[in-house]
Amino acid sequence: VGKMVGIGVKIINDKMTYNGEEIWGLNTVNILLNSPAEEIGMKVGDFVFRIYVNDKAYNIKDIGYDEALDLLLGEAGTKAKFTALRKTGDAYEEITFEPTRREITTTSVYYHVAKDLDPNGKIGIVKIEEFDYTTPTQFTTAIDTMKASGCEKFIIDVRNNLGGLGDSLHAVLSYFLNEGDVYVRIKDKNGEITSEKIAPVSNFSGDQAGCNVKKEEIGKYKGLDIVVVSNELSVSAAELFVANVKDYKLGTVVGTK
Repeated sequence: VGKMVGIGVKIINDKMTYNGEEIWGLNTVNILLNSPAEEIGMKVGDFVFRIYVNDKAYNIKDIGYDEALDLLLGEAGTKAKFTALRKTGDAYEEITFEPTRREITTTSVYYHVAKDLDPNGKIGIVKIEEFDYTTPTQFTTAIDTMKASGCEKFIIDVRNNLGGLGDSLHAVLSYFLNEGDVYVRIKDKNGEITSEKIAPVSNFSGDQAGCNVKKEEIGKYKGLDIVVVSNELSVSAAELFVANVKDYKLGTVVGTK
């Protein structure tokens, strides 16, 4: 995780009404920077409803989400072809795209000082796109860089974050919690409850090393003045991040459920 072969989009299974008919498709919720999808002009909200294989068209309503996703994936250097609906005003336009798949190095965290919110530069915005092996390192870089520039308050944006890795979530939450704090409880079908706790981690290496947690790093951002923004697509690991912020009163949560 941190690298992928594809066109560089995040999509969810969704449905809409088009020309009086209910159709299923893949709703684009995020487009990676410097990706084939960005280069060909795809936009968030593009609704992919038809995919082509050897120029034969398949409606996603007929083949299903999993099969459609498999057809979008492929080897680097090959082309994907699909048709999407894009809403402009009250009308929809059908657009056919043909991006070339390639290996993409993903950026999971973006940040900037929000001069538009505070001309004095005291507010920083951190956008977590997903929780992958790169996220903990990129997150600390974001916070530390903006703190050094004078930021005192932070908006952490997990809107449209579809989740990711539990180890990545553990590392990020460890910066805000105490060693031994429970960050997730799981109840199985028999009623048995298991708990995951914040603890030092040292077993990751290589590209995964960012998920290691040093004992001295635990709680380093405790007391940081944060507001977390979420929406209906903040799910899985992102949902657990929001839940911990609320349960441990780490900051204010705004947005939609």
